[in-house]
Amino acid sequence: MFEYIGWKAMGAIAFTLNGQGITVLLNMFFGTVINAARGVAGSVSNIVSQFVFNFQTAMQPQIVKHYAAGEYEKMNKLIFYCAKYSSYLCMLFGIPIFIEADTILKIWLGNVPPFAATFVRLTIIQIMVQAIDFPVGYGINAVGKMKLPNITSSLVYLLILPLSYLAMKLGANPTVAYLVSIICYPGAMICDVWILHKYTKFNRMSYYCGILLKTLFFVVIASILPTVAHFYMPTNFVRLCAVTALSLACSCPLIYYKGLDDRARQLVMEKIKDKLHIRRS
Repeated sequence: MFEYIGWKAMGAIAFTLNGQGITVLLNMFFGTVINAARGVAGSVSNIVSQFVFNFQTAMQPQIVKHYAAGEYEKMNKLIFYCAKYSSYLCMLFGIPIFIEADTILKIWLGNVPPFAATFVRLTIIQIMVQAIDFPVGYGINAVGKMKLPNITSSLVYLLILPLSYLAMKLGANPTVAYLVSIICYPGAMICDVWILHKYTKFNRMSYYCGILLKTLFFVVIASILPTVAHFYMPTNFVRLCAVTALSLACSCPLIYYKGLDDRARQLVMEKIKDKLHIRRS
């Protein structure tokens, strides 16, 4: 138990040092105004991630239960579904926020700090990567062998700091810290998938093709019409509503018909019928 806690603490400390270290670096090179923009991006990030990670938290006990029962195939299937549905939730919230970040911040704050909208967009990408990666981490936690995953993830998180410092020292703008994170996070995810495969024979190719590539394809397709509306409509609240409506109109059918299996579609329809029946009653 102490070994588990020790290695888990190592990963948590590295993750915390990464987040706080980036804040210190931005303050050193660009001052408090940029940190204000980072704070705004963090607030938006918390709102989006709350929906996604609350859903994942509900799945975590079932993942542990299946591993404890020796049902590795069921556990891996649940991890796959958790990552897939988390990516869909990110799509629903993330696409309109990504496209209309400037308008949302203008309505919310009035005076928007420099780089705030860019930070929000890059944060949405980070959340998407984390939403797909975290279920794999839950599977590794269920296995209980924390040494290897925490060493790899800690190295990735801590690597972000010197790379960001070097880039800023050479004259890069503040977004480089987020860009380095976006580049490094997939590396941690690949390591996690490999480690879970080592312990439970998790299907790596099914994960990469069925979740990563499919999610990327869905995001691109669902973003086309909202992006067109964004560029051709005047900047106002009406455009924000139109982009949000188009994003949902494109994402929901795509997820329903191409992202869900027959059983999931049946459950969704049953839930909708139940809700309509309750309202009519």
